[in-house]
Amino acid sequence: MRAELRSLDYFESDLSSIEGEAFCINVTATIGAVDERGGDDFTLEVCSPAWLQAELESDQVVSGQYRLIMEEFDFPLLERFVAKRVGQTEGPDWLSVAKKLAAWSCWEFEGLTPP
Repeated sequence: MRAELRSLDYFESDLSSIEGEAFCINVTATIGAVDERGGDDFTLEVCSPAWLQAELESDQVVSGQYRLIMEEFDFPLLERFVAKRVGQTEGPDWLSVAKKLAAWSCWEFEGLTPP
C-alpha cells in the first residue's frame, strides 16, 4: 500500500502574520492510500530560518518535531515536496503507512489505541 497526498491546506490569515523573513505557518495534509477513498489529516509547521533563530534567541531550545524549514513560504514548492515525500511512503497496510508519515507530521489519530 502506498500513500498519496489528497490536499495541502493552510489558513490564509496565517500569511498575514508573516513579518519580514520570519514565519511559522501550520499546514494540514490530507493523505490517503492510492486507489482508495478518503484520507487522514497530518499537520506540521512550515517555518523560516529567521523564525527559528528568533525562537532560539528567546527560548534557547526549540523542538524540531513536525517542522519543515523553508527560506521563503512558497506553496507550490512545499506542495511538490510533501507530495513526493508522501508518495514514497509504503507499507503492508494503512496503519503502518500512517505510522511512517507520523514520523515527520502529526497524525490526527496519533496516540489513539484501536478498540
